[in-house]
Amino acid sequence: AYIRIYAANANNAPTGGLLASGSFDPSTIGTSNAWNQISLTTPRVLQAGTKYIAYLEYSGGAQWTNYLIWRDDTTGSYAGGIALVSTDSGSSWTQYANFDFLFREWGTPTSVSNIAYLVEVDWNNDGDFSDANEDITDDVLMPIRWKRGRDEELGYTSPGTFEFSVKNADGKYSPENSGGALYGNLLPKRPIRLRAIFDGTTYNLWKGRIEKYVPHPGKKNAEDCYIYATDGLSELAEDKIEAPSGGVYTNKLIGADPGPMETILDEAGWPVADRTLDAGVDTLEVWWAHKADPLDEVHKLEDLERSFCYIDEAGKFVYEDRHHRYGDNGGGATDHLTSQATFSDVMSAFDYESSARPVKNIALITGHKRAAVASDAKLWETADRPLVPASSSITVWAIFANPVSSANAPAATTDWKANTASDGSGTDHTSDVSIASTLYGKAMKLVITNAWTGALYIIAGTSNDALYIDGKEYEDDEATARDEDTTSQTAYGDRSIDVDVPFHGDFGVLQSYAEYLVRRYKDAVIDNPRMAVIGSTDALKTQVLSRKISDRITVTCTDLGISAVGYFIEAMEHEVKDGGAYHKVVWTLSKVTNDRPWLLGVAGYSEIGETTYVQF
Repeated sequence: AYIRIYAANANNAPTGGLLASGSFDPSTIGTSNAWNQISLTTPRVLQAGTKYIAYLEYSGGAQWTNYLIWRDDTTGSYAGGIALVSTDSGSSWTQYANFDFLFREWGTPTSVSNIAYLVEVDWNNDGDFSDANEDITDDVLMPIRWKRGRDEELGYTSPGTFEFSVKNADGKYSPENSGGALYGNLLPKRPIRLRAIFDGTTYNLWKGRIEKYVPHPGKKNAEDCYIYATDGLSELAEDKIEAPSGGVYTNKLIGADPGPMETILDEAGWPVADRTLDAGVDTLEVWWAHKADPLDEVHKLEDLERSFCYIDEAGKFVYEDRHHRYGDNGGGATDHLTSQATFSDVMSAFDYESSARPVKNIALITGHKRAAVASDAKLWETADRPLVPASSSITVWAIFANPVSSANAPAATTDWKANTASDGSGTDHTSDVSIASTLYGKAMKLVITNAWTGALYIIAGTSNDALYIDGKEYEDDEATARDEDTTSQTAYGDRSIDVDVPFHGDFGVLQSYAEYLVRRYKDAVIDNPRMAVIGSTDALKTQVLSRKISDRITVTCTDLGISAVGYFIEAMEHEVKDGGAYHKVVWTLSKVTNDRPWLLGVAGYSEIGETTYVQF
């Protein structure tokens, strides 16, 4: 017979992995009522304020002649107790809310240090958090919640969020309260950060900008204000960029400087100091961005290389290229070949799905081989005759049908003229007008400046019928690589993934990409595993604070048959409540695969086709 300890779920039933257990010989139990002591094999620290289940399991006895009786209190005098009974080995439970099974808990009180949480807002937007009223920790009401990361390995990272409420009885956080200490500074997009101090170490937990304030009037001294913030990914979704200035990039790695990812961030106004970029793996033959949402452009680069971009705990933009997790990256905390932490039956929950949803047994990768035409041709013209006011400038954008390798700026007289009349019958003032041009990948920006004292029309030049730009465009030779696994198709049906790779067309790379996706996703594996850990000990508090996106961890959950399995952290959701005494994190995980770097002569890293593969 056994006594087992589990966490309780919202329905007051056992959940998650086994926390602790002890066994006893039923023959030592007498036939009269008495207290019996059962020692746990592995001591377990129980967190104050957390509900647990003591689970008595006995099998093998005859129902009417050989059984155990666990005495109960029919008055239910223990306020926190509920009696549960299962006759099918825990598959279902019957609850008796007014009954309590009798128990005593013996142990040693454990001293668990407290975490100090700091919430700070840069109200005057001056780049620091040290001014008056910028530490708002004392006004924060629990719970506080924040999250970051991507929900699945093939998905994109969603903008991270941070939400909480603050005390507002004095109207301090009411934007319309002209008498409030923060009046005039309660504006959207104010920088905000969350940190924690524990055991002498300061941890960055989240950084972004406030999106909204929602004051709630209430009874006297009960007013509060809800504050909701998002991280920098939401900023990237709110802009439009044209890049790169100077024309397309050719033969660039994604993380090159200058290069595609750097340019996207530059054009979006992202600080250089707040980015951490890998070099990249694939060389892009041609890259440009036209009237583009920066976040969409980031996603295109992620798709192209199967890389990972996210915002870290300090608010920095991180780009991890496809091979990032196959190396030690200098060792230490960024080492992905070895585990950064081990969790053995200490989780409060471990949930996953087993389904065919993530299976991909057909991969179609479409690439675009681009080559510039041999000679100049018309790229753009307009029949419009722009009017430029006196002593002023206007901006005209020339948008091309395709990306271009070169474009000739409109030349005065031949490609355009300036005249006081739109039909050219007035006075010529071409010498009083200048056009400054900036070439981008698929556009040219024309700034037309009129230095004369009257308005002038820009009309066709001597060699054309309209304002005109010529140059060399890229032709697009599209090709699709395909790979499939018939064994997987027989087992799960046809399940395809289709990826468009707009910036290179090397068929060998495309085929390797298709083979990689099929090899990686052809089999059904546990889908979207999520592990919850509560900071119930000093060691676990350190883990919930220090683990980062992309960390590699090792997990054992005996109840689920998971033994020393390696996972990467893809996302995290935190909740702090009970005055900061309770801190729970839920990590979304992805399983470490056997797509490993080839290390000559090293067991586990050198067996081609078994433990390692020709790498994509």
